[in-house]
Amino acid sequence: MHPSVIFGVISPLILHAAAGIVNGLTQIVRYFLYFMSTHKSKVQD
Repeated sequence: MHPSVIFGVISPLILHAAAGIVNGLTQIVRYFLYFMSTHKSKVQD
């Protein structure tokens, strides 16, 4: 296989994987911030 063909096949997979990782990280950060906000409110009460 030519390098251009390999790059054409792998690069979309890398982009898809990167998008999935970023999406997962943003969800983790959201849950963490939500947990921290609820925890702080409980402490204040």
